Amino acid sequence: MSSRPLRFFIGLPLRLIRLLTNGGFWVAIIGMAGLNVATLTLEPLNASISSEIGAIPGITTVRATREAQFEAAQSAREAQIAEDLVELEKTRTALVDENNWLSGELLKSTDQMASMTADFEARRRTVLEGLDRIAARIESGITRTQNTIAAQSIPYLGIFAVQGAAEMDLRDACQSLEDLKAVGADAAPLHMCSVAIPSRETVLSSVREDPEKVWTRAQQALPDLPDFQQLRDGDLRAQFGPKLD
Repeated sequence: MSSRPLRFFIGLPLRLIRLLTNGGFWVAIIGMAGLNVATLTLEPLNASISSEIGAIPGITTVRATREAQFEAAQSAREAQIAEDLVELEKTRTALVDENNWLSGELLKSTDQMASMTADFEARRRTVLEGLDRIAARIESGITRTQNTIAAQSIPYLGIFAVQGAAEMDLRDACQSLEDLKAVGADAAPLHMCSVAIPSRETVLSSVREDPEKVWTRAQQALPDLPDFQQLRDGDLRAQFGPKLD
């Protein structure tokens, strides 16, 4: 081998170094820097290079790692949101059920209050109407007594006035007892209404047979009546004659 080719191979490295030193090296450096900047700033280029590099087995790019982390975080957020929505729906359902229950109870209470108010009003009207009737009968009885007391004093004929007044008094009393029972007076003695008023024949017969006995019985109901013996020498003797002896 001649010395010329040998000198070529020996000087090749030096010529390459000289070539890079004269400008090629800096061109390579600038090209790599530009490629790096383009990769970071140009999304399509970045995605393409990351996809190509990521396709190599065993190599994971920063972009792929960040995308995986983002997807994992997104999935976690979506799962948390889904759980929160489920809890919110449960809470909403519970509130709706409670509101429906409260509305139902309020409606029941309103109906019960209305029913109680209506019952109270009906009972109040019944009581007031009964008291009005009783008051009217009392007023009528007082007027009847005032208007018939003189007629009742007429000998023999007064029996008709006494009997008529007694019948009306008994009728009014029984009707008043019925009104009292209607408003809750369970002790109203309605059995007393079965008492019959004696006829005038019975009254005259009892007076003729034993006027003192009749008078004594009256004193049991009217304690302020004067004693029978005090009246023996008065009008009674004039009216009944020998029956007093």
